Amino acid sequence: MVEKKNPYDKTSSERQGAHLGRLTESGGKPVRVDTSGDDLALLDALVDSGYAPSRAETYRKAMREAHANSSKKHK
Repeated sequence: MVEKKNPYDKTSSERQGAHLGRLTESGGKPVRVDTSGDDLALLDALVDSGYAPSRAETYRKAMREAHANSSKKHK
């Protein structure tokens, strides 16, 4: 049985703050991407197939691969 999260648990905010700090230190920043239902289904299918472990990593991996393919075509 899954334990219900304590509503007074503040670790989520601490983890988010730490994540944003590491992101800033690495020169990154959060980017919002609005995704339609069909595209979200594709993203989830890629995660489910093992392409990448999360939606965010699937997006990053696909973007890097698309850039690499685009660079090859324009040389």
